[in-house]
Amino acid sequence: MMYDKAVKCVIEQQKDSVTELELRINHEEVKSDGLNLYIREDRYGECDRGLIDLTFESEELSEFNGLAFQTPIHIYLPVDETPVSVTALYMFGSWWSRPAFVQKLSDIPDKTQVALFKYADRFACFVPTVGDRFKAYLTSGSDNGLHLVLSALYGGINEVHEPL
Repeated sequence: MMYDKAVKCVIEQQKDSVTELELRINHEEVKSDGLNLYIREDRYGECDRGLIDLTFESEELSEFNGLAFQTPIHIYLPVDETPVSVTALYMFGSWWSRPAFVQKLSDIPDKTQVALFKYADRFACFVPTVGDRFKAYLTSGSDNGLHLVLSALYGGINEVHEPL
């Protein structure tokens, strides 16, 4: 099932610059504040997968011209139907994860690696992925949306082509 809702993206850059963009997945690239952003979804086997392409238009070569260090990319995904319950496997420590059993999307723990959603008539699994340089994870969203974070844990990156 292809995702056809507008999503909000917050891009944190070095020098404390923040850009908020709204776009529709699988539609046109969005350009704002020197950023080009495109998010698409495709099928990979039996699963839907998201992919992000983010580039900076600036030709300036500077170590301070790029993404922020800690959590530079935030994607807010609205959902049509909220699950009855969520089992979230999250990072409890540097090397350990453990489950959290929550009722609301807003209670999903930070650094959730996998989330199993139970609906009245089905189950769904959300797996944030690891790419070449970035790792995605879920964190607390809202009552009607998911909050996905991408981080490379180093700053200055000015081009992102990664799975979500």
